[in-house]
Amino acid sequence: MKRLLIGASAAALFFFPSIAAANDGFAGIDAGGITFAKTDAVTMAKEELFISLDEVRVSYVFKNITANDVTGEVAFPLPPFMISIMLESDTDDRLSSGDEFNVLGFTALVDGKPVSLSADAQYRLPSYDTEGRITSERDVTQRLKSLGVPTTYNAETVIAWFATLPAETQKALIAEGLFYEASEPGRYAPAYSVSAIFHWTQTFPANSEVRIAHSYRPMPSGSVPGVWPDLEAQYCIDEGTKRGIEKTLAPLGTEAGEGMMVVQYYLSYILSTANSWAGPIGDFTLTLDKGDPTSIISLCMDGIEKTGPTTFRVHKTNFKPERDLQIYLLKAEKTE
Repeated sequence: MKRLLIGASAAALFFFPSIAAANDGFAGIDAGGITFAKTDAVTMAKEELFISLDEVRVSYVFKNITANDVTGEVAFPLPPFMISIMLESDTDDRLSSGDEFNVLGFTALVDGKPVSLSADAQYRLPSYDTEGRITSERDVTQRLKSLGVPTTYNAETVIAWFATLPAETQKALIAEGLFYEASEPGRYAPAYSVSAIFHWTQTFPANSEVRIAHSYRPMPSGSVPGVWPDLEAQYCIDEGTKRGIEKTLAPLGTEAGEGMMVVQYYLSYILSTANSWAGPIGDFTLTLDKGDPTSIISLCMDGIEKTGPTTFRVHKTNFKPERDLQIYLLKAEKTE
């Protein structure tokens, strides 16, 4: 595994065949690319993936290798997000400024034509062990939908909705663990997670190729800068990378660093679910853009080539991903 210092400076789509955050940090929503229920009928012949802080875009070529059409529901589900974290940690304005459910601005094209998306929400109530780790999750979608819960990531909207419910309903939801008393007495926040699912019906014609492309604006989590043992392992941050980070942070607190802000971001992208297709990814290309020549980016992947001041490329054939992408990016910028 190559440990990479670049410069000195997710969600996934699912196919269901119808025939055979921390203190001093901010929360985000991970996402990924296309994944399908296990199929032997359709191969992922090609994937071209571009990742930056501002945009993720992916294009695929799928081929139905059978003599029969395959039709099913293609979906782009976002991972569960605890919306109550908005009350305790900074979040992207897209989560708190309104009730738009497609917070990542996800769009899709099939053979170059826009797809009309349907949207659904799933709600899960986690259980925790004594150390605060999630041990299990219970699906509470029907319970909440039956009461008319707002389809939103905005915690304040849900809190306001809860306050309008009859007293007996409120007591029941609290007893079921779905709501808890927040920092202010009499103010109850949701204890469940929300997952958005965007989907459409897709046919893969017999012995034919289908080109699917999708894009969205990522919402990475982040924190004040610092390197800890778990980060070193997760992002393959080696000694050379750490020295680059220290060099970037050195001006902070000095006259040279006046008006300077440094943030480290954590981007994720689901790759391993591509293994549900018939065979490996025939032709895979990953392009990374760190945005600024002075930024630092680190991840665990081999075969990375520098292609420009801010861009890097990985190309593989017959690629069978063994792990998902976890990307560390340190960015310094002037605040004035």
